[in-house]
Amino acid sequence: MKDYLEKNMTKILSLFLVLQPIIDCFTAFSMNVLHQDITFGIILRVFFLGMLILYNLITTPKNKKNLFIIFLTAIYISLFSLNIYLTKDSACLFYELKNLARYLYFPLLLWNLYQLKKTHSIEISKKTIFITYGIYLAFLIIPMLTNTDFSGYYEGKVGSIGWFHSSNEIGAIFSLLLPLIVFGQPLKKLLLYLIPIAIVFFSLGSKITILSLLIVLFIYALIQFKNQSIKRKKQILSMFIPATLVILIALSFLLPKTAFYKNIQIHLDFLEVDSITDIFTDKKLVDHFIFSSRLTFLKNTSTAYKEATIPTKILGLGFIENYGTDKVNLKTIEMDPMDIFFRLGIFGSFLFVTLLLFTKEELKKKKNSESILAIALSLFIASFAGHVFTSPAVSIYPCIILLNMIKEEKRI
Repeated sequence: MKDYLEKNMTKILSLFLVLQPIIDCFTAFSMNVLHQDITFGIILRVFFLGMLILYNLITTPKNKKNLFIIFLTAIYISLFSLNIYLTKDSACLFYELKNLARYLYFPLLLWNLYQLKKTHSIEISKKTIFITYGIYLAFLIIPMLTNTDFSGYYEGKVGSIGWFHSSNEIGAIFSLLLPLIVFGQPLKKLLLYLIPIAIVFFSLGSKITILSLLIVLFIYALIQFKNQSIKRKKQILSMFIPATLVILIALSFLLPKTAFYKNIQIHLDFLEVDSITDIFTDKKLVDHFIFSSRLTFLKNTSTAYKEATIPTKILGLGFIENYGTDKVNLKTIEMDPMDIFFRLGIFGSFLFVTLLLFTKEELKKKKNSESILAIALSLFIASFAGHVFTSPAVSIYPCIILLNMIKEEKRI
């Protein structure tokens, strides 16, 4: 069994990656149709991580850093559980631990994949990324055409998320993987990819996905322009103004029909403002329109943290805020760095950062523009929209991107 795993680890990881959109569909079905809290996706992803940890322990039993990480994680989970039991209720434990597993999934998966990289020749091919992205696109476009898609919003806005559950998660996946799909493609071939991609991005109705699309295309255009000869650059510049006018005219006809544009209008009507410029006259309007009230949630959670006991500040507020009061809250801030700190506390944040720092110290990076942009988008989306490093369905992709940026170490 051990020999088989050693020879086929890349295939196993590639298969697990390709299965991600299918797993997400099962998760959406479980939550939207069966109304189950614990889903097939959570079980399978946690099982995969557990097997990875066990495999690394068996194959490299003398790895002191690995043993230290496991010990530190076990201590934190135990103390976190004890604090929840004492300050809330035993009935809350399952909910709290389920969400804790979601938050610790990214650093633990990242660390164990890097441990694996040190002893195995592993690299996820671009073909695997393309296949996975294609399945995601199909599972969003087919439901729209057959009218079997789930709604991405429940507050008056519009937008399709296909056969998936969370608009934030699926939007983050499409956005952060986009550079890997776009970069390196010739312009003629890229246009074929952009048609379904643009349909999906505008159908999601999310501001962050549209912004990510514009960023990726802008940087792609800059790279393409830089690689041209001087004569070709002059030709491109002479065509720039006419091409821009054609694009603007096309957008003026197509944009009002998209979910993205409709959501902007719905939001402005809800805020009772006539134009987007009026938004910037009031801080509350800016928070509501630009940040979807995340700054308000940040302020409330920050207050709850300040009023918490010292053990809770060290171990985290958990995921049921203000338990036992009329201000009880299950909603997170949806800004990953802030959520990680307040939910996991000083100890949990230290564990999270330690795993990342250990990884950075262990391995050297191979730099390429598409991977760097993908990680930059991951950080950007995590900071302003969340659901990247705190959601296993999304966080597996930054792990895989970083894994491919690592130079293969001398095998043990």
